[in-house]
Amino acid sequence: MCPTDHHPAYFQVRFRSPGSPLDWPISFAIITAWATTGEFWSAEENQAADAQLAARLRNIGCWHRRITGYSPLDGHAEAGWAALLPLELARDLGREFRQDAIYWVSGDQCWVTKCAAESELVSAGSFRERLDVGRAEERLDG
Repeated sequence: MCPTDHHPAYFQVRFRSPGSPLDWPISFAIITAWATTGEFWSAEENQAADAQLAARLRNIGCWHRRITGYSPLDGHAEAGWAALLPLELARDLGREFRQDAIYWVSGDQCWVTKCAAESELVSAGSFRERLDVGRAEERLDG
């Protein structure tokens, strides 16, 4: 069950990563720059926003790896970034890139949090149980 102010899709998301997360940090954020839930942006707009987010992460100088969140129900997928950032900076980036929420992973626990400052972390369950490693990229929605 999810809180009423969080979109139910946030709690159904699975993740794909092209490589093993064994060398990943213990805690990290998962951020996308794609169209906010309920909005439609063209493929070009989504890709441009993603490239801008990647550039920001490089400029910050933090560890980051590609990760794609997808719906096992309808196949909707969004490329994003696992990034070693403090939670508040991750929320700030989420707001900067017009996101409603981000994921926070600590140990094996996956959390959803709104991008608003000091929003609560809401459990989304086990990160490892939501992660598919080495799977080929499926379609990314535009």
